Amino acid sequence: MENYAGETIMLYQPEIRDWELFFERNDGRDNRLTVIKAFIDFFHNSDISELKMPGRCMLGGEVYGHSKFDYGDEIITSSLKFIKRLKIGKNNFNMPHDLFCATTKSDNKYYFYSDSHSAYMSLMFNDIAYKGKLDEGIGHYLKPEYRRSNLLL
Repeated sequence: MENYAGETIMLYQPEIRDWELFFERNDGRDNRLTVIKAFIDFFHNSDISELKMPGRCMLGGEVYGHSKFDYGDEIITSSLKFIKRLKIGKNNFNMPHDLFCATTKSDNKYYFYSDSHSAYMSLMFNDIAYKGKLDEGIGHYLKPEYRRSNLLL
């Protein structure tokens, strides 16, 4: 695929949009806080090229380009092993921000852009930045359809 200037654009698939990190209840709140703080440091520091997950979490959102799902289906991956920051060249007006590749414990790869996170992920980022902690309410950072889930925190 080429853009208007004739440059080649690589398609990174499967791509997750409106992404967020999910945690299981049985892994506890300390795990969630440890993972989020490490992720935020990685997310905001472009000098860090890879984050080995310091605890258990999953990546979720709308998936595009996955052979087993329709475009825009909701997905929650298996537990993440690490996330890498990919170099995609210079950012310009038609390129999203940083591109990341998340690898699961089962070695599946999912791509996501830094600027396509959900409003719930923004809320989590802001709570860490301004309060220094996460809200203790169960389901506070989850979409309404996930709030009664026994699996997610």
